[in-house]
Amino acid sequence: MTAGHTIRLNGRDVALAGTDPAESLLRWLKRQHLHGTKEGCADGDCGACTVALVERDAAGASRYRAVNSCLLPMGMLPGREVVTVEGLADGASLHPVQQALVDTGGSQCGYCTPGFVMSLFVGHAHGELDDHATEGNLCRCTGYAPIRAATRALAAQPPAGGHLQAALAKPRAALSAASLADFHNPVTVDEALALKARHPQARWIAGATDLGVNLSHGEAVAQAFIALDRIASLQDLHIGADAVTIGAGIPLTRLQVELAGVFPALDEMLRWFAARQVRNRATLGGNLGSASPIGDLLPVLLALDATVHCQGPRGNRALPIDSYFQGYRRTARADDELITAVT
Repeated sequence: MTAGHTIRLNGRDVALAGTDPAESLLRWLKRQHLHGTKEGCADGDCGACTVALVERDAAGASRYRAVNSCLLPMGMLPGREVVTVEGLADGASLHPVQQALVDTGGSQCGYCTPGFVMSLFVGHAHGELDDHATEGNLCRCTGYAPIRAATRALAAQPPAGGHLQAALAKPRAALSAASLADFHNPVTVDEALALKARHPQARWIAGATDLGVNLSHGEAVAQAFIALDRIASLQDLHIGADAVTIGAGIPLTRLQVELAGVFPALDEMLRWFAARQVRNRATLGGNLGSASPIGDLLPVLLALDATVHCQGPRGNRALPIDSYFQGYRRTARADDELITAVT
């Protein structure tokens, strides 16, 4: 396990030595004197803290993802790249997204504006600009009409040039295993299970959209964490003739795109599942692992007669969904097992 104690932030490497791995990216950014990213709810609901996480897609290309920085613990950030609102302008020239909001009067108090800017930046970079681009951003005073006008104006423009757009053309290597204090990021299921054996009190953490809320509010969730979002095998998706097998680590955004039309009920539900920043991180396995009663995926999986696949030190198990849940946040999964897929 390598000690990847750096994060790439707005084009420069920043050391993470001494960083509290349970601290949110949002709070850490404040300590870097980057105050553009705002704290509104600290629950992942309002979008004021939105930043762009640079990720590697299935083809190895770079992609920006809008995420809530209030929910991302620093322990998941070693080796990753983040762009904040401070990284968009080119000297004295505003980014086209920023300029569009100026031109349409899309800001009054300005508190929520950086979050809107970052969501629109991601949408503009990938040619995905409509009202859904900012569905996870709450405006308290400006009103959405000028913000929507800015969105329409941007949709009529080609993606901006410059280094931020050029970065998408560069191939991106898969993330390496990394540890920050007692926060571990393995890259295989076997590594994850070995870590769990050495740290039995550690909590699994996937997209951090559930546990991230607890951490954001300073709760002592666990002594250690084992993150699952770097494990490539948990990202596998197979669509067969009579069944679909979904890797437990696949974010819900991917399911919206890659399973579109396969399960109409799932298509309809995912449209209303949280907001884009949450769906960009939330995973199928995390929804099942937390067993929260507000997990919107769970009734759909019950209706589709899903099977939950688990792996642990005693081998693999396939658990029918109708016997998987045993009570409030209680399931048939053993504590030392992790969910690998759902069929």
